[in-house]
Amino acid sequence: MNADEIRSLLEKFYDGLTTEQEEQELRRMMNGQPLLPELQEEQAFFSRCHAQVDVPQGLEERLSRQIDKWNMVEKNAVRRSRRIGMRWFTGVAACMLVVFGTVLLYQAKTDREEFARRQAEQEEMRKAYAEAHRGLQLFSKYLNKGLDLVGNNEKED
Repeated sequence: MNADEIRSLLEKFYDGLTTEQEEQELRRMMNGQPLLPELQEEQAFFSRCHAQVDVPQGLEERLSRQIDKWNMVEKNAVRRSRRIGMRWFTGVAACMLVVFGTVLLYQAKTDREEFARRQAEQEEMRKAYAEAHRGLQLFSKYLNKGLDLVGNNEKED
């Protein structure tokens, strides 16, 4: 393969457009014989990127512990946001209860006042009825007395 073909293959590789076979060919060329001086920097970079790295002992456990810590932080954040949401919900519900209770108390007070006003009107009407009844009875008594006098005078004549 000449240098232009290698450059175009590298460009396709860096753009993520290579096939599996092209990547294998590129690995084979970069790990094999020394290339032209202008491609040696690319060869060194490519070989470092694809070199086999030894994993330090205990890395998996440390990563696992770190992930668990992150999960705990995330869970605590979710719990905290739920608590804040519940506080808002509780506050809104309490405000609504206060408003509803105030409206009910005002309505009950208004109802009691209306009931008291109607009772006072009914009591006044009872008093007026009793007074009218007493007046009519007195009128009837005097009317009967007058009629008796007129009736007795007619019998005497």
